[in-house]
Amino acid sequence: MAIRAKLSMIGIIAASFIAGLVFYYLASSHDRVQKKKYIEDMVSLLIHFIIYIWIGKIAVNFLLFIRDPIAVLAYPSNSKALYVAVVLMILTIFYQHYRNKRIFQFDVFIPVFFAASFVYEFIHILLNGITFEWAYLGLLLLLLIVYLLYIEGALARELSYLLFNI
Repeated sequence: MAIRAKLSMIGIIAASFIAGLVFYYLASSHDRVQKKKYIEDMVSLLIHFIIYIWIGKIAVNFLLFIRDPIAVLAYPSNSKALYVAVVLMILTIFYQHYRNKRIFQFDVFIPVFFAASFVYEFIHILLNGITFEWAYLGLLLLLLIVYLLYIEGALARELSYLLFNI
């Protein structure tokens, strides 16, 4: 029963992220090739982040990893592993920018993140019947509508930075 709950949670997170990517693909005004490249970069960064969380779990619990490697990866991570993953992710973004002259696209990250968050919270409301999440769901919907209204204009990048800093 616990395994089914964990797998369903992973499925909800994956479906939410895929819905965010589809939302970006449909709402973006970039050409098809550029959209695919941006989505590929976003998925690549997500995979890097998951690997970095595993590295963070190993680094934080190194002595336990030496004794029992499976025990470290089997249990959930903590905030220290997340901090290690965030630092490694920032270093990766800086390295990619320095090496390949690629810039992390916040105007891709913002709609994907907001749409994925909206779908995730909506699924939780449907499945669990939690009523105190309606305000957060409304805020995400408002931010998505604001983003869609300004996406065609020249303010898309500036709006992405503004929404990211809220």
